[in-house]
Amino acid sequence: MRKKRRRFFQGLLMCSALMSLTVCGGCGKSSGSNDVAVIVKSQGVDYWETVHKGAAEAGEEMNINIIYDAPASETNLDDQVQLVNDIVARGVDAIVLAPLDQEALNDAIKNADSKGIPVITIDSDVTAPEKKCCISTQNRSGGEIAGRAAVNILGDAGGTIAVIGHMANAQTAIERRDGFVDAVDASPNENVSILKDDIRYCDGDREKAEQQANELLDKYPEISLIYGTNETSTLGVCDALEERGLAGQIKVVGFDCSPTIAEYIENGIVNASVVQNPYNMGYLGVRYAKKLINGENISTVLDTGATLVDSENLHDENIEFLINPLNTEE
Repeated sequence: MRKKRRRFFQGLLMCSALMSLTVCGGCGKSSGSNDVAVIVKSQGVDYWETVHKGAAEAGEEMNINIIYDAPASETNLDDQVQLVNDIVARGVDAIVLAPLDQEALNDAIKNADSKGIPVITIDSDVTAPEKKCCISTQNRSGGEIAGRAAVNILGDAGGTIAVIGHMANAQTAIERRDGFVDAVDASPNENVSILKDDIRYCDGDREKAEQQANELLDKYPEISLIYGTNETSTLGVCDALEERGLAGQIKVVGFDCSPTIAEYIENGIVNASVVQNPYNMGYLGVRYAKKLINGENISTVLDTGATLVDSENLHDENIEFLINPLNTEE
């Protein structure tokens, strides 16, 4: 059953590619084993472990040697740049990269391209024209989904919303923030407001997100809901609310839905969260890398989708797969 579900999601999201824009990988190895580096944003996070699993399974299927690495945390931007430069010097066949910054990886990507090593971005994008494809959630749309959910959760009574983003300069955080704010602003409910002048960023650190949530709650006792733009920011908000005895009283809308966040939804601490498909980002990233190595055309943009998860659909079979594809049970 698990393999069938995996094939279902692979097939479904392959069909969502925007095929009007294509690039060619150029000449490369056409047979035998290839080396593909998969460099993500952080170690020890369920989301990135799911990306790793998707990449590893694609590697098995396509006879590709996967070289997986990440900086210790999302604050280590210089380390990620160094990882890319090191892997280029090593001479791999392609790189699948989840960039920590829209600009800071551009020189490293240009260097890779000059050496004939194609780079595909996943989860986040860069401005470097040399990148071949971006495989990700449409993050602004995901933010809009979260914003509409927040308005619905607050209802007619409304309330004040605080926002904790994960990285100030990350494309994902910017788009999820802006989409959320736009959706709330578009609501006809005049009783809902956002603390736009005091949006915080936790640098992908759960403890920092907890600290910021506490600071916001101290400064603005009228807060009714907090929005976290990724897994670590959402979990940090939950930590703060549990510590203060406010779990279930202050509403929470998150982004990403690890098994831990799913448990918080089950317990009523998180009201809703937008789930992505990190498994497919890893799987399709490697699959597209193989196409580039073989000189095939690929789409330049691939949307892997976003779904709102709450207590009503939490245990739907397809949602459970999205939340916990690392589960080895059949």
